[in-house]
Amino acid sequence: MSSERKKVLFLTYNFPPKLGGQEQVIWEVWKEISMRTEAVALVQHDAEVEPESLSVFPAPHEGLLSFFRHLLSKGKELIRADRFDVIVAANGLTAWPAQHLAGKANCECAAILYGLDAIHSSFLYQTMLCRALPRLDRIVSISLATAVEAKKRGARREKLRVIPPGCHANPFLEFRDTGELKRTWGLDDSPVILHAGRLVPRKGIDCFIRKCFPKILAKVPNAKLLLAGGNPEGALLHRGDMAEKVRRTIEEMGFVEKVRVTGRLTDDERVDAFALSDLLVLPVVRTPGDMEGFGIVLLEAAAAGKPTVATRMGGIPDAVEEGVTGYLVDPENYDAMAKRIIELILDPERARTMGEAGRERVIQDFQWKDVAETYVDCLLGEREAGTPVL
Repeated sequence: MSSERKKVLFLTYNFPPKLGGQEQVIWEVWKEISMRTEAVALVQHDAEVEPESLSVFPAPHEGLLSFFRHLLSKGKELIRADRFDVIVAANGLTAWPAQHLAGKANCECAAILYGLDAIHSSFLYQTMLCRALPRLDRIVSISLATAVEAKKRGARREKLRVIPPGCHANPFLEFRDTGELKRTWGLDDSPVILHAGRLVPRKGIDCFIRKCFPKILAKVPNAKLLLAGGNPEGALLHRGDMAEKVRRTIEEMGFVEKVRVTGRLTDDERVDAFALSDLLVLPVVRTPGDMEGFGIVLLEAAAAGKPTVATRMGGIPDAVEEGVTGYLVDPENYDAMAKRIIELILDPERARTMGEAGRERVIQDFQWKDVAETYVDCLLGEREAGTPVL
């Protein structure tokens, strides 16, 4: 059966306006599915939906419980009214409802897994996930590390494929005059170390400021740190006000003139932040009940022609080619991290070479248009897409 003739039911709690790496994957996959098939999505209450949409149904009320009731009641209503060929769980959260509805519809079921949605420590959540994963027809993991976690929870190896996320490279490829923004942010002509993304504990930025940044300043006194992002908005798991914690650390360390925290940026400002930086740092730390499934920000840095220094954890090694597009160091080895960052700042030619290698890799292998097609090919069972898990 061709993809044009298939009908898909798509389940997600992470529809726009929610933002983040997982949300980016979900949106790109949904767009590709809805273009290629007859598709219906059941989404969260606050989703952005066209008023006349006949294909996207938000939950009638706020909250996770209302969302699950919506999946089961509206899902069964749709199944009774029409035939579906595949039900897609956009992440682990909806894996059990998707598998349950697929049983009612007598159709196939597929899911995408990212990281936190595989290892979240709730007993009830893990019970439902471990019940669903062995019964799924296809599972796409965004990294090998996530696939390993899926296997631990009963996913069948032959049903697993690894497909990394993609990147919208074009905005990062353009020349951008960032002089005015550098002055506005107080960066002047200093070397700029960028951290981009939501401030959550696993990113390790608080420890980086305390334990690594002083080592960098000892060798590169004019270096500055740009934190482009703020607290997550609309996240299911609230882990405190990390932005405030980081601001207190900056004050305690006497780095008020050395570290700039931007808060949430517009899309243009975010691209500018990459353009004006010298390198990206992703100092992820071990965090119980959380993991870095991949890190799309690493692809964005590469697209901008910037090297990365990151922790060798989770799915990060899938995104950074060690010694080619950046450097990987062991978790919390701040001596090694500082050494690599200092090397790249003091050797612009090496940084440029790594940045160019990263940009070429993204253009060749990680463009969203091609990646989304691969995701959907796999989820719908159209072809053997992605990398098998050994």
